[in-house]
Amino acid sequence: MPGEAGAIGQQVDLPDQTLLRLLQTFNVNISEPLFWCVLMMFVFEPFHRCVIVGQGRFRNVMTHHLGTKLTFRIYCILSISYSVLTFFLFQKAVNSQPRMRDLQRNEALLVGYVFALAGFIIKAHIHMTSSIASIMGGQYFGIDVPRKTAFPGPSDRYYHPLGTSSVMCYFGLSVIRASAAGILTTIILGVSTILASQLERCYHETGAKAKLQQRASTGVPGSLGDGDRRAD
Repeated sequence: MPGEAGAIGQQVDLPDQTLLRLLQTFNVNISEPLFWCVLMMFVFEPFHRCVIVGQGRFRNVMTHHLGTKLTFRIYCILSISYSVLTFFLFQKAVNSQPRMRDLQRNEALLVGYVFALAGFIIKAHIHMTSSIASIMGGQYFGIDVPRKTAFPGPSDRYYHPLGTSSVMCYFGLSVIRASAAGILTTIILGVSTILASQLERCYHETGAKAKLQQRASTGVPGSLGDGDRRAD
């Protein structure tokens, strides 16, 4: 029948096909390996501190054999190297992606520069007013870190403005380069940053409760102080 023939001849878009067409509309080349490489690195970058908090036994073994300061320095070097490599690959990935015409306007360019400059200023302010131990989570290695740091921000002790400033910088650079792929990966970075702070909170509170229960069972009075607020 004509109606059935028309229904058979009509193509039905699958969800994955719709997503592919949407990405093509915004000039995102998903066949580029660098795009997926940066995307995965953005997913895991904010979880460095969570790994340190969650892997308490491994951290204790490292600090026992290498010492607290050396273990913390190794962690800082690895974490910073990861961030530098991510930034380098992000630049290459953005350059390999097609540019979006709507983002090449002067208004969009101005927004990109504002976000990039604001993120850079926040980063510079944090590094000038906070110690490396405070920035990198030295309290989880047994290093004394003041609970109230010099940088302004929410009262949430697991939030750090460096995550927000990184998202702002990457978003600004993506807009300046008129790269929809860069904006997409930056959104993933923002979501990962939020999830990482919540996971760090979960790990820390679980470890703190376990330590309080251990002290209660051994008959040791007292609660966790600022210098003892780290998860094992």
